[in-house]
Amino acid sequence: MKIFNLLLFLVFIFSCKKEKIEIEQPVYEPPCGVFCDTATVAPPFNTVWMSPIGISDSLYYTVGRTLLGEDFYLTIRNFRGPNNAIVARDLSTGEVKWTFSSPEELEDGSSISDIKLYEDKIVISSWSHILVVGSQTGNLIWKSSVEIENSDTAGETQISVHNGYIYHSHTDRVVNGDDLYYVRSPIDAPQWDTLFSVHKSDYTGFSPYGTSPSFVDLNGQTSGIFLTRLYNFSTHHSKEIYYSYNFELDSVVWTSQGAGGTPVVVEDKIYTFSRTHIQCFDAYSGELIWDQQLANSLEDAFGGNLIVVENQLVVKTDWHTIYSLNLETGDINWRTENAGTTPTLLQYYNGNVYYSTIGNGKLYGVNVQSGEVILEERSPNEKFNPNATFTWSGVRIDQETGYLYTTDGVFAMCIDLNE
Repeated sequence: MKIFNLLLFLVFIFSCKKEKIEIEQPVYEPPCGVFCDTATVAPPFNTVWMSPIGISDSLYYTVGRTLLGEDFYLTIRNFRGPNNAIVARDLSTGEVKWTFSSPEELEDGSSISDIKLYEDKIVISSWSHILVVGSQTGNLIWKSSVEIENSDTAGETQISVHNGYIYHSHTDRVVNGDDLYYVRSPIDAPQWDTLFSVHKSDYTGFSPYGTSPSFVDLNGQTSGIFLTRLYNFSTHHSKEIYYSYNFELDSVVWTSQGAGGTPVVVEDKIYTFSRTHIQCFDAYSGELIWDQQLANSLEDAFGGNLIVVENQLVVKTDWHTIYSLNLETGDINWRTENAGTTPTLLQYYNGNVYYSTIGNGKLYGVNVQSGEVILEERSPNEKFNPNATFTWSGVRIDQETGYLYTTDGVFAMCIDLNE
């Protein structure tokens, strides 16, 4: 009997079918930063295409100010040598149209301090070196060095391109220089002319450093608004001076001390933002019209990040706040928190401003009229590669199609904002 029962037990054990246990794979959740997720209405991405930048397990971050042409999207690949330092992709498919690789002319994408598009040419600033490249071919047209003979010259980071001229600045020494020179050259061929200069002796020991100008047309005459930053290495004090240079008169017509941010010029007003202040100046005289101090001493943005849209001034701070101000009075229309820290340049489309943030690697959208955060998303690729984050590259938007172009450091991508 005992043997019979044992046989029945063994038959029962081996006849049972083992159930397969499904184990849910863990989802990668990046750690929360100083300011955590708050948006609850962010729509999912409608990705039109994604194009790999390089090897998936490497950091192929694209940095700086990427460009958007009529039929191409341009990215800069950083810290990977001269090969494919600049890549142009087809807007509709993401396929590579051309790449720029020139070890003799550009050692690495990280040496690109600024890049601009003008008609059929791309202008690249590599500190004191300027390169001009064909936008449809990627072929080098010319390269020139903006420098003084027999000196330790430092070219500034930014350039401007306006009416067929490239504008740049450089100092006579890398650190604690005596002289700053604002220069320009025709875009077709290098021929550098000095517009005007600023000297340390003019400001009692303050070394001058330049930025690229903004431009304004007043009564049929064009002026460039040049920001000069001054620093005293002995006292560690700083100040910022705006110069208005009239190209027809070939002279500086006024100077004004301001907050120090890169200016945005709209009609006859100059708007600037830096170090907790937003200011408005008269473009004719340089007189201060209004000065708005921000709510918190941490709300800084030395480079300035502001845009004039829908008859208001939208300002994104390096902190987690974004503002809207009245253009005429400087009064605050709205202030929104939890909008990401350390943003890239604001881009406008269909009632919203968009940007990526270096602080938490997200893509943001904020409604211009209400200040509501309507988009707060990480890269869809982050679950597969934690290095895939929206950071330095920023965004560019095609106003006709509503397509947003960006990169998460692993993929270049096109996102449809209309759905």
